[in-house]
Amino acid sequence: MSQTGMEVAIVHAGTLEALETVGLAETMIKKGILTNCIAYYGRQNELWSVDFSLLKNDTNYPFVVLISQQAVEEILLDGLKKLRYPERPLVFWRFGFGTTKEDRDVGWGESIPSRPSKEYLQELLDRKNHWDERIIIKEVLTSSRYRVRSAVAQNYWAKVGNCGLLLAGDAAHVHTPVGGQGLNLGVCEAVILGQAINDHINAKQIGSHNPDQILERYAKNRYKVGCRVIGLTKRMTRMVKSGYGWRKKLRNSVMAILKRIPGSMKFLAWRTSGLIHKGA
Repeated sequence: MSQTGMEVAIVHAGTLEALETVGLAETMIKKGILTNCIAYYGRQNELWSVDFSLLKNDTNYPFVVLISQQAVEEILLDGLKKLRYPERPLVFWRFGFGTTKEDRDVGWGESIPSRPSKEYLQELLDRKNHWDERIIIKEVLTSSRYRVRSAVAQNYWAKVGNCGLLLAGDAAHVHTPVGGQGLNLGVCEAVILGQAINDHINAKQIGSHNPDQILERYAKNRYKVGCRVIGLTKRMTRMVKSGYGWRKKLRNSVMAILKRIPGSMKFLAWRTSGLIHKGA
């Protein structure tokens, strides 16, 4: 279960289609709040919005589901229990790995608590406050930490003696939370990897010449998807952070032009929804 607070998750259409294959899409929809549009704001104005209703002819889920990450995890665990595979202690690998070229030689700076306290947030607010009057934080209901670094493992699959090592989710890639891509990528990989492992077992049972090619295909395809998602989140993060001087003017001009290009907004919805990765 998540240990960094009551994080809000966005479940996209591509993930709902993956969950549909294991009978969990409807449960996810019933437990969450549906919206067909997500807007991103700068300091004053809307930067851009993603209208998922534009995908109504491409999917049964032309919307996103707003739901807590804890609820998502509970739905997945309940689905697993119904398959008669009880939750039990497992070994999880959590480690750092080779970063993308842009992220090398970047220092970490000061450490940020995983659950910032009221005192920590108050000190931060006091330091950044540009108003004459001090703003007092009375209570913190929930808090989380988000990092904006990005990295992807070079290999999602490796043969280790007679065994194999497979990566998925946060063990395979990390990136900024913009666009709500992280959880969706991990859930889709869990569904796809489960099918790949099942196919691998069946291939070995019938004496296939090279059953490992099934897992190699999973690793190759998901690596490409991971790189595409990291590229998307980096660009979105740069757009949000470009909030000063000429960069702000350039960003606003570019977004105004993009909105006028036919099909550009649908392509943005298609890519953000994860439907662009269908079959990968």
